[in-house]
Amino acid sequence: MRGQLLKLGLLLGLSMPGWAMAQPGIDRPDESKVLTMGLEAGAGRIDDDIFLQTTLSVIAQLQLPGLLCEPGESACKQLFYVMLQAPLRVRLVDRAPEQGALLREEDWDELNDIGRLVGLIQYGEVDSPLVLRFGKTGLATLGEESVLHHYINELNPDHGKLGAWMRLQLPALSVSMMADSVLSPTLGGVAVSFRPFRLRSPYKRRFADRFELTSQLVMDFAAPTQLALQDDIVVVDDTRRPEVASTQTTEIVGAGIGVWPSYDYFLTTRLGAEFNAHPDVGGWGTHLNGTLLTHFFDLFTLHLKLEYVLAQGGYIPRYFGPRYDVERYQVQGWGAELPAPKLRLAANLPDARAHYLLNSFSLFIPDLMSALSLHHERSYTLSHGDTFGASLSLHPHTMLDVWLFYWRPNINKRDYFGLDRSIIDAEVRLKPLQWLYVVGRHNRRWRLGEDGSFATIPDWFVGVGAQTAFAFD
Repeated sequence: MRGQLLKLGLLLGLSMPGWAMAQPGIDRPDESKVLTMGLEAGAGRIDDDIFLQTTLSVIAQLQLPGLLCEPGESACKQLFYVMLQAPLRVRLVDRAPEQGALLREEDWDELNDIGRLVGLIQYGEVDSPLVLRFGKTGLATLGEESVLHHYINELNPDHGKLGAWMRLQLPALSVSMMADSVLSPTLGGVAVSFRPFRLRSPYKRRFADRFELTSQLVMDFAAPTQLALQDDIVVVDDTRRPEVASTQTTEIVGAGIGVWPSYDYFLTTRLGAEFNAHPDVGGWGTHLNGTLLTHFFDLFTLHLKLEYVLAQGGYIPRYFGPRYDVERYQVQGWGAELPAPKLRLAANLPDARAHYLLNSFSLFIPDLMSALSLHHERSYTLSHGDTFGASLSLHPHTMLDVWLFYWRPNINKRDYFGLDRSIIDAEVRLKPLQWLYVVGRHNRRWRLGEDGSFATIPDWFVGVGAQTAFAFD
């Protein structure tokens, strides 16, 4: 089941345009060694200025010797995929406050911006026993998603990151690891699943084989606890980050158990329980979840998950979410009157029990290469503790691709739709020719303003692109 869920999750999550692991819309020959060249150019707005934006991309796909192949398997190969890109933004209109620079300086003012040159480096495919990936993390998750859920490592357009993700999948053991940046990491995590009854008989389908033990650890190595203030205004440094007066390492650690009552192609179900602790805030949470995955022949795949959480103290389920790179500095919600670093807010939550209900729904239609995913979190105790998210990937025709991602956390129980505190990433791509496309994008990202508070900035782009792919020896 884990392999099936991972396939569906990668399709639903990583097909979003801003955090996609593969360049959408590229048609490649069905060969083991393929080289793709692409050029995209157009105009767009970031913040108050208009830019000429160009991106040159080079993509190489080839087969390398496989690792952890099954015994007796000859000619074991794995996909190796590299996408390098050279993005450039030239200022066409310099509106107030004027920058005075031809190039957008925020794109290349720190070491982590090297990550902008790497679209993706990946060894292995979705169902491979070993997958290594460098680049944008996509909508990253770990384990059963109770702690790290849909984390995005490039939420701020001013800060590029070269993230890393690894998954090892064996009959008796699964290990996933991620880091938000390999150059200067601030967030990292690991999740382990161990199926002890499959050590000696990995391919049998006994009922005992369906049990697994899980554990996870996610850490912020320097979580802000207090920001530097001057005249009650947050001080902003040269890289448009808030200056931090104090930090500390914070971690959430947990363990659990899971079992699959049914395990076949048409109907797979899983029941699980996890206990997670957040020692720095004196909180803990118990998660009880049920998952259903069904394939209706080749017509569609349906994935449902329902999870109940009993939390104590400052424990917040799915603490590391899509907006965490903003929330670690400033977060609003959960009954707090003023924005504050998330760790400090969690530590100040009432020392009482809280109840949450987490729901997710995903539908995949293979014939249309289209997917829909909905996510809802309800807090029954804290005000402004709900979350709503949706993602949509449509490919109804070879000439049309549509992607949409929407996420809105820390809202009340009747205000699920709106722009306040939301993330939006949308793209429409029209391909009149196999090698030519027209593209439009709109992103609602987050950055630090001059007043020291986080706010969204206008971010849109309209352009054309050309690409060609050919096999090589």
